[in-house]
Amino acid sequence: MYGEEASKLAREAKRTIDHFPPYNNSLVQSVIREIQHLYDTCQELIRNYNTEKLQVEAEVERRWHEQHEAMPIASQNSASGSASSGTATATAIAATTSQPPSSEADSHTTLAMLEDLPPASSSTVHSISTIGLQEQKQQALRPLEEVFWTKYLVHTAPLQRNKRVLMAYHHQRIEKIKELA
Repeated sequence: MYGEEASKLAREAKRTIDHFPPYNNSLVQSVIREIQHLYDTCQELIRNYNTEKLQVEAEVERRWHEQHEAMPIASQNSASGSASSGTATATAIAATTSQPPSSEADSHTTLAMLEDLPPASSSTVHSISTIGLQEQKQQALRPLEEVFWTKYLVHTAPLQRNKRVLMAYHHQRIEKIKELA
């Protein structure tokens, strides 16, 4: 169990107040090995997380491209949420072409309107759909991040505690040596 050796070292440091026992080399080395093992475990967790993160992102991108490459531009507009109805699509088209819809009959989208769109609208669709892709990636990574941070914190807490105990042991011994000198 992590921390047992450090607890022994902490008790040893407390005894130093009354008398000056010999340096406990085996216990110190045991705590150092435990710290090194915890550090290596944390580094492995980070490497595994980065690998899994890249795999999940690649899978989300692959599925996203499969869904959106076959869709025509009008479908991408409605799928990305940029236009929720025909009137909103016509308004968006009118805004990009600087021509307001003249009547209620012109408020729906036709193929001719989509073909006449300036190139800027395709970049707008692309940027809106890229935002959707990023949101999907974040949603897919959320469970992975929760598991990673839980494991990481479980290993870093004893790592930091063991370091503090090791430093306290040496500090206590140095203070006792100064007092005796």
